[in-house]
Amino acid sequence: MLQIIGAIPYFLIFVPWYRRWMEKRFSYLWCLVFTIPVLLYSVTGFLLFVAFSVAILLATKIRDERLRDAVLFFLIWLPVEFNLLPMTDLNSGRFIGYFVVLSIFSHVLLYRIRPQGLGFTIFPVKWKLVGLAYLVLFTIIAPIGLNTGFIVFHPRLTTTNLLSFFAIYFFVAYPEEMLFRAFLFKILNPLSTAWKIAISSLIFGLAHFNGPHGGLIYMLLATIAGVGYAYVFEKSGDVNSSALIHTLVDYTWVLFFGG
Repeated sequence: MLQIIGAIPYFLIFVPWYRRWMEKRFSYLWCLVFTIPVLLYSVTGFLLFVAFSVAILLATKIRDERLRDAVLFFLIWLPVEFNLLPMTDLNSGRFIGYFVVLSIFSHVLLYRIRPQGLGFTIFPVKWKLVGLAYLVLFTIIAPIGLNTGFIVFHPRLTTTNLLSFFAIYFFVAYPEEMLFRAFLFKILNPLSTAWKIAISSLIFGLAHFNGPHGGLIYMLLATIAGVGYAYVFEKSGDVNSSALIHTLVDYTWVLFFGG
């Protein structure tokens, strides 16, 4: 129940009328209300979330736009990446904190990057681009993973795994693409397309170095995948297109590979 409560404001960004309202009036405090469920876990956890939220709120007041966005990027990414806040570890099974952070994060990004030009649609229009990019990534990543022993062919076509496509899209791929593509591209906007793709992919790869699978191979594979995601985002201008190919790559791993 608490997981659902914590995720409510995140799912609201998929509602058209709510996004339009957010364009006119940024309501950051609306997200802070949903830190209250954390009280049911610990007062310390609640205070940490409040401190985290206030830090983000203060960062939005920085006048220099590029500096403000860079500070926001790291404030959003680092706490979840390094489990600096309680209950943000997805592997622990207790991730109410992840949903609360995700809700705050989604509103900050919605406030900073705005929906215009990002294609906030449920389905992408660049199906051929997504399909081609997926095939290219698969032919590159799969051999590297198999030859290094990082992954092994191990089909797991269970009911749970079949349903995990939606969990990957909404709770992994979409928020990561919002952060590492839509938001980071905005920060890197003065640079050329090639540099934006290269830098965002490298940062995306580094973000996976200390992940649940960790290591240099995982970082390399994530960096290669990041190039594909960034290319799709740049060509489509649609965060959902890059989120879909991101989901397809992760879902292929879940269904057919282990490691």
